Amino acid sequence: MSLKNLVGFQSLLNSVREIIEPLNSQDLRDQTRIDYKISDCVISNFAMMFFQDASMLQFQRKMEDEHQSSNLRNLFGVKKIPSDSTLRTMLDKINPNTFAPIFSNIISKLKTSGELEKFSINGKYLCLIDGSQYHCSGKVHCKHCLTKNHRNKTTSYSHQVLVPAIVNPKLKEVLPLMPEEIRNEDGKEKQDCEINAAKRLIPKLKQYNLPFILCGDAMFANQNIIELAQENGFSYMLTTKSETLIERVEQSSSLRSKEVVVKNKKYLYEWLNEVSLNYNTKTIMVNYFSLKIIDIETGEITYKNSWVTDLKIEGELVETFVEAARSRWKIENECFNILKNNGYEMEHNYGHGEEYLAANYFLLTLLSHLFHQIHQLVDEVYQKLRAKKGPLVVLWSDLKAAIKMIIFDSWDQLLNYVLNPPKIYASQLMTS
Repeated sequence: MSLKNLVGFQSLLNSVREIIEPLNSQDLRDQTRIDYKISDCVISNFAMMFFQDASMLQFQRKMEDEHQSSNLRNLFGVKKIPSDSTLRTMLDKINPNTFAPIFSNIISKLKTSGELEKFSINGKYLCLIDGSQYHCSGKVHCKHCLTKNHRNKTTSYSHQVLVPAIVNPKLKEVLPLMPEEIRNEDGKEKQDCEINAAKRLIPKLKQYNLPFILCGDAMFANQNIIELAQENGFSYMLTTKSETLIERVEQSSSLRSKEVVVKNKKYLYEWLNEVSLNYNTKTIMVNYFSLKIIDIETGEITYKNSWVTDLKIEGELVETFVEAARSRWKIENECFNILKNNGYEMEHNYGHGEEYLAANYFLLTLLSHLFHQIHQLVDEVYQKLRAKKGPLVVLWSDLKAAIKMIIFDSWDQLLNYVLNPPKIYASQLMTS
């Protein structure tokens, strides 16, 4: 089977449809009064996120009215485009966990195609975990919003999420996975938080059937999270800020070190295997490693960080471990920053809803980003477009303009048209 058949646009879209279309048979509405199927509502919302265009559906409805066809029909298989209010109403009712199998199905296809192997690090896969906020308002809110009371006696309402992503420090692409919502539930007085979300998320990562190395910031470097990771069969590389741990390490006679000089910088690697995480009577043993970058001319330490892991550290591996651990910034730069600042408008209020609308809009945005990352990884025409157009916002501006004017038969036809547009002169468009 060809790479395109495995992880091309249509195959990825089928992964969505396989999960969404069965919802039609579970629809409790009066079937004699239904104008729009649940699947058409979800896919239409996804198409809007995929093209990063809040006005997309308006133009596609106009195409349907004038030509009895549209790009929503041809590219996404939407038979009847719902109204905006219907889209929001239906999406608000769908539990986001419904979408979880879509992410695992897509990762499975990448594994079958051999493309996932590009992310392998010595047979394991680095899974970064980090939190982000996608909604914040002083007015718009629902019962599931996180709340914060300010000194000026105002209250802000927000939605936050914990996102896992597969990365390799040598690759630009990241593969976001099914996130865990940080969300207040009915009947619970205490607010939800990243730690509790991580406790729910880590067991769910088993659905991908991959040997993950979980990588996160210092809040996760505690015994409860580490033991949970190991119980579920995962390794870990977690930033540590524990002064007592670092002090014990630095006082140990078994501490090993390695220096590497690159230009005018000295990279000082230090590591120690089998050190107790804390002073608890039931403390666990971890392996410690750190990096200091020192300006040789000034003696100034320009970078300093340390981590704990369950993986045994040897001199020839410490540089690889540090490179992997330092790649935690990629989920912020290559995922969250792109979603916020490169056309995806992650923090845009497409609709808040009462139950799941805001969460599902974020989820469909993240799923769109996963599609785009895979296109960037495997689709040669998409790669050529990225190189030709430069910034993502320029590329997607051209794609959006094209689908508003021309009806295409397929995603590939759209890409090739934008890559090599025909030369058409105004005189050719004039009629007698």
